[in-house]
Parts: sequence; structure tokens; C-alpha cells
Amino acid sequence: MPWALPAQEREETREAAPEAGLVWTGADGWRPPTMAEALDIVQGRRSDMLGTGHRTDVGVAFIRQIHETRSSSELAAFANELGEILAADTEIMSPENRAQISAGTALIAALDERPAGTSYPPAFDVLTGVFETRVDRILGGGAGDPAYVPAQQSRRTRIQLAVGLSRIYRADPRGRGHEYVTEVARSATAPTVECRPMALYILPPGTPDPDADKPWCPADSLWCDAWGILMTHDPRTGRNTGRRREIAVDGAPNLERYGKLCNWRQH
Repeated sequence: MPWALPAQEREETREAAPEAGLVWTGADGWRPPTMAEALDIVQGRRSDMLGTGHRTDVGVAFIRQIHETRSSSELAAFANELGEILAADTEIMSPENRAQISAGTALIAALDERPAGTSYPPAFDVLTGVFETRVDRILGGGAGDPAYVPAQQSRRTRIQLAVGLSRIYRADPRGRGHEYVTEVARSATAPTVECRPMALYILPPGTPDPDADKPWCPADSLWCDAWGILMTHDPRTGRNTGRRREIAVDGAPNLERYGKLCNWRQH
């Protein structure tokens, strides 16, 4: 198609960014993005400015001021916009969901100890604010929030709630992240009977459910989510190891009790 040739030529001749997080601007070459450009790129709207880079790199470079110093007000506005992206209810694998992954990665990266750039501690408050907004919407009945819909109390939104709590832990696993998730775990109400947690419980279509006779865990199964994060995530790196382990945290259940109450078995 003739109208596609110029774009193809640009893709073939444009060089990769000399450093991750820079954007292509035609006559001006590669440069740091404006805040509006960075937000557009994080949301997948300006792939033409990326070259061979990834949109998450742009968000990380912006909030960590890797290529250009930003004012405190600009950083706060950018972090809050990333929070708004995270707080939206999205379908799994949708373009909006992919934007949330990029926004969440940028906020987590704002707090880590990587050598490039400067950390941005207020990003932690954005992550906790997003999580608490989701708790109000999904578990608290909305409290007048127009974004709340009763139908949102689904497995999908419960998974997003657990993912949000995981982001908080990963952002600062040796400090505030660990403390925050531990407080959520201790303050949540444990299920009183063996049950199936609504979060992180997905079977392939057509697969018989061996625990179909058990009731769903109540809305306060944040107990399962929070203790599960503390049991599976590496306290040094924040990474999910994929395996639960006994943990030396006051109030933590042992694996046997956790398994019975949260419908989990060690494989």
C-alpha cells in the first residue's frame, strides 16, 4: 500500500535511541519527552516516538529524572497521572491494562535502588492511594464513588486488588512496602471456614473444580492476599518466587493453616 511506505522507511532507517527513555522527534532527533508526551507514550498513544524502545522506559526515565531534571510539581503531577491510570478498572490484556502495567512499573522503579537517575519517594504514596481507592470501590461498596459498580466485585477486580498490593510490596520490600503489606495482613479478618479465595483463583475453561462444595472466601479475603504476598515474595528483591514459605512475621499463619483457609496446596 503506497501510503504505508514512508512509515516503513522511517522504521528501517531510524536508529535506536542512544539511551533508554529518549523519544524521537523528527528534525530534533532524540530528546527527553515532555510530561504530556511521556504520558501519551505510557498509554500507547505515541509509538511513533519510541523507535525500537519500550514505552515503560520512557515513564521510568521521566520519573527518575534520568535525562532531565524536573520540578517537584511536575514530578508530582506525573506520578498522580500514573496513579489515575492504575486506578481505572480495565479488562485483562486490553490496551488500558497494558498501560497500567507500564504505569505500575514506572512507579515501582521510582523507588528502587538502581544507579541511574534519582529515586522519587512520593511514588509510594501514589501506590498506596491507588490500592486504598480500589479497596473502597471493590470491598467497601463504593462510598459514593461513581466509579463503583456492584458488578465489579468479580474475580477480575479482586485479582487487580491483589496485584495492587503486590506492587506496594515490590516497591520497597525491605522497608515501607513490607511494613504496609504486613499491616494489611494483620488487620484483615481471616476466613473462619475453609473456602475459595476470589482473588488469584482461576481454572482453565472446562476444568472441574475439586473444591466446588466450598464457599467463596468473604470480601475480607485480603487476609489471604496479604499473607500470600509475604510468603511468596523475596524480602530482599521484592520478586515473586512462585513458592510459599514459612515466614518469621508476628501473627503469620503457618502453611498448613494458610492452605486450609485460602484453598491452597503446596505442589
